[in-house]
Amino acid sequence: MREMCVSDESSSNDNSDDDSDHSFDAADGFEAAHLGVRCDGCDMSPIRGTRYKCTTRYDFDLCGRCREQDDSGNEFIEIRRPITVRLDAKFGEIVRERVHNGIGCDGCGMLPLRGTRIKCTTRNDFDLCQKCRNKDSNSGNEYFEIS
Repeated sequence: MREMCVSDESSSNDNSDDDSDHSFDAADGFEAAHLGVRCDGCDMSPIRGTRYKCTTRYDFDLCGRCREQDDSGNEFIEIRRPITVRLDAKFGEIVRERVHNGIGCDGCGMLPLRGTRIKCTTRNDFDLCQKCRNKDSNSGNEYFEIS
């Protein structure tokens, strides 16, 4: 079972104890809360602390406690800091868009990557936006979504 840390979303300021399964940003003084993400093990919503995103099961996330108990053998990536959500007023509507700070699209160069992040499992440190993923559909590479 392999775990990858999404280093661009993790922080060197995290104050983590060995007994804790929650990320705590000492600089900001708050525990990470991954808004809009529910733990598929215990239904914690939002996931607080470190989020574990499964790379093999579609839309499957676990909190730290459930990840410790998971014996599925599936691979997960560790997301310590939540993805920023940007709200814009446009034509009288609120548009909700995920912003992946510190992550760029390796296809078109969008920085920061906005919308769904497509992570390649066959190329190291390779991410695409949805538009570039659609262009790369016949490459033979395997991907999973981080939303």
